[in-house]
Amino acid sequence: MIRWVLVATALGLAGCAAAPRGPAGSVAVTPVEWGQEGGGPTRASRTDRAVPPRWDLRKIVRLTDEPGYHPEGYASPVVLAGTAFVGHEGRSFDAVRLADGKVLWRFPTRGRVYSTAAWTGEVLVFGDDAGWVYALSPEGRKVWEFMTTYPVVAGVLSDGQRAYVAVADGNVFCLEASTGRPLWQYGRRFPRSRSVWRGHGLALGDGRVYAGFWDGTVVALDPEVGRVIWRAELSGKGFRDVTAGPAFAGGRVYAGSLDGPVVALDAATGEVLWRAEVGAAAGIAVGAETLYLAGADGSVVALRRDNGAVVWRVRPGEGIATAPVLASGAVVVGFSDGPVVALDPATGAVQARYVPGPGLHSQPVVLDDTVVFLSDGSALHELGPD
Repeated sequence: MIRWVLVATALGLAGCAAAPRGPAGSVAVTPVEWGQEGGGPTRASRTDRAVPPRWDLRKIVRLTDEPGYHPEGYASPVVLAGTAFVGHEGRSFDAVRLADGKVLWRFPTRGRVYSTAAWTGEVLVFGDDAGWVYALSPEGRKVWEFMTTYPVVAGVLSDGQRAYVAVADGNVFCLEASTGRPLWQYGRRFPRSRSVWRGHGLALGDGRVYAGFWDGTVVALDPEVGRVIWRAELSGKGFRDVTAGPAFAGGRVYAGSLDGPVVALDAATGEVLWRAEVGAAAGIAVGAETLYLAGADGSVVALRRDNGAVVWRVRPGEGIATAPVLASGAVVVGFSDGPVVALDPATGAVQARYVPGPGLHSQPVVLDDTVVFLSDGSALHELGPD
């Protein structure tokens, strides 16, 4: 059953091209239901929340209104106290109240927004493909902005005090979260012959920032000063753009490439602990004993965390997969050619399925008995029990 189909356009939000409009008073920001890409700074993409046993479309909020135009939406929503905050190709970052689908405010950006925001505890930090980084209050007020060196298309990472921004030319910027003041910068030479796959990812764990790059390198950096602690050169055996991860859990860093492999690294030293010859298109969900990843051919694979052995492999979708999310009793993942599915973590069997139309590229968010995601075409979907 479709409960709501809402359209939020620039014409419907008078004055939004000049400044954000917000609700009267302050916006509640607790609880933090999904604070940044992967659900947290480790990028482990795991939650204890349960997926509803049956999916019905509860609402769609269309954030752009261009008939026949279905831009790819790579940014995932950040959800704070029932409000979803998400940017899109309409050059806007929007706040949507999930209870009724109302757009509370819209902040115009200079470029398209593919970057998932990070909630620092005070501000939402995200970037656009014009190379700008913005920090907004929950009411949509701009607190600061910062110009980087290249498009920002990867999700921003935050530990509360600092915001870490990966830029598509191989630079990583560390900014003071409250002011936007640059603290340090780390860069790798940009290989012009290589394609960039949403920039590169970042993760935090054991007092280090882990960054993956398009040359197959994973680097551990000191979060205070940006000093290189270790560097793992993984490109010599077909390991190309680090498209999945890094993700941190239990003293290990996991990362993968579109064409393979997926590797487990010792978080303290960068030593390769195991290597699995499977490809991964986006993030890695980390369970207690199993990793879940998805490829560019509609496949989803489960690997043992201790040695990388394949537990199961299924193909429930078509096209390039989103980063999966491990919820209580289900692995949730979407595909660029549809659908969104919930899989049994033990077997890979399909438990629930929904086809959003144009497909999706952004990681779904699992809340209490609901699943929220931005589909291609800049439409925010909410699935849940009827």
